[in-house]
Amino acid sequence: MSNLETIETEAAVVAELADLAAEPQRVPVATGEVYLVRDSMGGLRTLDTDEYAATPRYAEAHRAVTDAASFVAYVNRHKTPGSEVYAHIPTSSVVAIIDSHEGTDKDPGWQKHRLTLALEKSKAWLAWEAADGKLLTQETFADFLDDRYLDVIEPSAAQMIDIARTFQAKTKVDFTSAVRETSGDVHIGYVEETAAK
Repeated sequence: MSNLETIETEAAVVAELADLAAEPQRVPVATGEVYLVRDSMGGLRTLDTDEYAATPRYAEAHRAVTDAASFVAYVNRHKTPGSEVYAHIPTSSVVAIIDSHEGTDKDPGWQKHRLTLALEKSKAWLAWEAADGKLLTQETFADFLDDRYLDVIEPSAAQMIDIARTFQAKTKVDFTSAVRETSGDVHIGYVEETAAK
């Protein structure tokens, strides 16, 4: 390392130390502005004076509701012309970005004011979802309907339970012909009919 490089490095260090050791100055700052301030390690950090203002520069909120009425009421109360709503069907969630765009669609907003509709499944929904796709015996299905009768609207719960308990199916087979082949094989023709009641 040459003397010139050492001098530049030492000069930079001295200037840095002088800057850090300088007496703090009282400088009026405007609320809602961002400043760069030296930290104790000599680096720079940002200081946002927005928290000292009477009102923030922009809304920053991440809210979540679990019912559609609350979601609609919140969005209607805070919406702007640039607000956007997105739905994700597989997860049954809806997100509103209140500050997506400011004014026109060409001016992007901060996108920090959001509302999520996170629908919760009811106990009834979870019970039916657990039974979905499972092959139940007739008695088990009838008992399930008996337990969940409040969930059944049309046809009535009593009709559904009655159907589940009394359902019967009979299969009738009529043999129409039998032919013995020379090889000894027998071909049998038949008609099968299933009657359910």
